[in-house]
Amino acid sequence: MSRSVGGPMPVPRQEWPLVSPPALGAWSPQQTVSVILPARDCQSELDLTLAGLSEQTYPGELYDVVVVDDASAMELRLPEVHPPHCRILRLESAQEHGSGRARHAGALVADGEIVLFLDADIVPTRTHIEAHARWHAVLSDAVVLGRKLFVDFAGVTAADVRNATRDDAFESLLAGRNHKRH
Repeated sequence: MSRSVGGPMPVPRQEWPLVSPPALGAWSPQQTVSVILPARDCQSELDLTLAGLSEQTYPGELYDVVVVDDASAMELRLPEVHPPHCRILRLESAQEHGSGRARHAGALVADGEIVLFLDADIVPTRTHIEAHARWHAVLSDAVVLGRKLFVDFAGVTAADVRNATRDDAFESLLAGRNHKRH
């Protein structure tokens, strides 16, 4: 079951194996993607996340990143290593704060045809955006979920992440580090 972007496509009986998204690296993405990162008081984690997002297989001109600073005590900043189309939206103090408010604020300013929510402490592999967006090439109304590992990144720098992402060498970067599945 494969077709181009259009209206909603039914997936009878939730039989997702019948849906065939394009293979990673074997298609020509056309849709724009806005990656929304809700963040609060997490500059060091954000630096690693943005380093991973700076080396994606998805075409750089087709994605942007909106970091939503949810009233951090010290305003978050864009580090040296970040995607070319990246900005910070600062939310000031409010009684109600949290990732839900930040996601909503980010979605309101998103320009992409696809909105991808990613936590600011998730370090993405180089195909992360492409792996999500390819489902929208066949299902315009897909809600795409991914898998993650909890990994000890102590001592890892943004440059380490950028290089491992660019060189598709995450296995080497994570070798010997404590990790567990979600």
